[in-house]
Amino acid sequence: MYAPNDQEVTSTVEEILTMLTYKRPGGSESEEAWLDRFVRPLKNHPNATQYVEDSFGNIFIEVAGGSELMMTAHSDTVHATPGTQEVLYDNNIMVAYKGNDNQPLGADDAAGVWVLMEMVRAGVPCWVCIFRMEEKGGLGSSFAAKDNPEFFKTFKWCVSIDRRGTSDIITHQSYGRCCSDALADHLSRALNAHGLDYAPCDG
Repeated sequence: MYAPNDQEVTSTVEEILTMLTYKRPGGSESEEAWLDRFVRPLKNHPNATQYVEDSFGNIFIEVAGGSELMMTAHSDTVHATPGTQEVLYDNNIMVAYKGNDNQPLGADDAAGVWVLMEMVRAGVPCWVCIFRMEEKGGLGSSFAAKDNPEFFKTFKWCVSIDRRGTSDIITHQSYGRCCSDALADHLSRALNAHGLDYAPCDG
């Protein structure tokens, strides 16, 4: 379903491009198929020491025994219709894009889920949480917070991979502050030590 312009791509890029071919409105059959193909198989990964799917469909994976770090992303998109789509890719500039159908690429938040999948594969001790129906008003995370509040009290840090670009560590959202300046500074420095260009952002 994607067209890499007859250029060789790595298996990593191929996986991400394939993930992007699924249009995933919350609760749609294509979202379920996407989870079945890419996320639910992690249940059997040797680094997954616990796997839980709550009654809303949110997925929680303890990685390598867990830690006080929680990493989150969401599985749904703002596509108007479910199904699949063609994704184009330019290997020269490493950019995935779509034609002119006025539908989103779906990297929000396929890119975030892919990062969490990599956390599992790398065996980074943490909890990975993939929420459902976040584009419909944060329904999955709201359900989880009310359903099991004691679980969330076990974490010191929560990092949500859900932001376009590679520069912002978000400190404020619509409801106010969500991250201390100290943590934002620390995380920015840690990422930038690997050649990135992150900085705290209150926008």
